[in-house]
Amino acid sequence: MPKFTYTKTKGIEQTSGSGFVISDVPITHSLNAVSTANLQDDTEITDTSQVIHLTVAANFNLKLPDGVAVGEEKLVIIAANAGSHNLIIKDSGGVTAATENSVAQHTVIRLVYTEASPKWTKLA
Repeated sequence: MPKFTYTKTKGIEQTSGSGFVISDVPITHSLNAVSTANLQDDTEITDTSQVIHLTVAANFNLKLPDGVAVGEEKLVIIAANAGSHNLIIKDSGGVTAATENSVAQHTVIRLVYTEASPKWTKLA
């Protein structure tokens, strides 16, 4: 298999060897910016972005879709909380993965997909 190298100046180059190298450019994650005011409580979201930038408009149960593979990570970043509301994060089966009471703005909740119960586990 050839080696592929991606750089900002040259794009993708193929050389002899093996592997895939990304140099001098950042890798960004898919992002979904959403407010709980626009979601139905305790209903699985359909967006599979790795980062959820969430505005909490009321006490809310956020249900995440299943991951693609064990070890997949997801970040829930609280953009704003309109009034010391609570956030419960559940897996697709409704099992609680994380409970955040009076979740503060700029809080980062890091989860990993395990396929166990709950399917998403909060990392410390």
